[in-house]
Amino acid sequence: MSDSKLNSSVVEVLDQVFLHPSRSPDEACNNGVVLTADRPRFIKTPLLNIEKPTYLRQSFAKSVKINDEQRTRESKTRLCTTYGTGSGLRTHGTPKEQLVFRSFTPEIEYICNSIEKEVKKQFSNDNDVKSHVELNNMEIVTYYDDKQIKYHRDQRYNRRGKFMKKENAQKQHTVTCILVVGDDRDLEFQLFRNKTKNDIGAGNVKIADRDSKVVFHLKHGDLFFLHPEDERDQIRHAFPNSLNHLTFFKHRCIGVKKDHRRKGIEKHSRMSHGLVFRCCVHVNEVDVKTGQLVLNAEEKIQDVKMWKNINHKKLTDFVSGQDVHRGSKLKREAEDQRRKAIYLQMKRRRFV
Repeated sequence: MSDSKLNSSVVEVLDQVFLHPSRSPDEACNNGVVLTADRPRFIKTPLLNIEKPTYLRQSFAKSVKINDEQRTRESKTRLCTTYGTGSGLRTHGTPKEQLVFRSFTPEIEYICNSIEKEVKKQFSNDNDVKSHVELNNMEIVTYYDDKQIKYHRDQRYNRRGKFMKKENAQKQHTVTCILVVGDDRDLEFQLFRNKTKNDIGAGNVKIADRDSKVVFHLKHGDLFFLHPEDERDQIRHAFPNSLNHLTFFKHRCIGVKKDHRRKGIEKHSRMSHGLVFRCCVHVNEVDVKTGQLVLNAEEKIQDVKMWKNINHKKLTDFVSGQDVHRGSKLKREAEDQRRKAIYLQMKRRRFV
């Protein structure tokens, strides 16, 4: 990143999250990691997002204009474009009442505008991509310790390769833009097809073909684009062994490796961030002060039925220090300091 203003903007955005104490979703604050009590797939016991093996995710969303004017400052809520915690609109593992979407800051706006220019430059002649769009959603995904993400798709298509508009938060034919910050990591793409009645086992079927797996080594300052056609079910003539099937790519990241050669604080894991920008069309109402998603009566009932309050209790107990077995306020503060130390080491390596 040769742009000094871009550099300083990135640092300011990350400092806002990682140099401050963590907080609960209903706390009126723009700083720190927002805690959520998640239930990862196949795991019955809820884990805090800072405990679970999946990457740490923090969300930001640009406000939606109403009648060419944004909501007044006196309003308790604002409308913004939101992206789910799973593929498309799906929310995996996190109760909706704990989802938080913070506002865009001037620094995020600057980063966003810089990336929009690159999208226009790279894809203006690509008929499969809408290049003149507004990026209105940003996520900070962070890998440290053993945190990773398994094979998945960001957008949902049916078995015939048709984009499912009602199931997707991201605008059709748009790229996902990832600005890489921090230590190196690998992003792996693997070709799959849907399972048929003749296949044994669960899930999608990996394609065993030349170049059916592609690995991108991501370094600090890289700007990576996920092309929408990569995830769409279609016939791919470059892979002869799969011409009888519609295929699609899924991607994963196994995280960053620990560096055991260093002593003291530097013995901790390395850290890699992805500032992920999208053009989203799904609009929700959030609380102005907390950024917490505002649910209607039906959504609240569904949330309670789905999680039976176990996630809310886990989060409440951890933040208040009541849960002496699984976590406490002291444990949270210690984890905040440890994560901050890892972040500062990364910051010194990459920005000083």
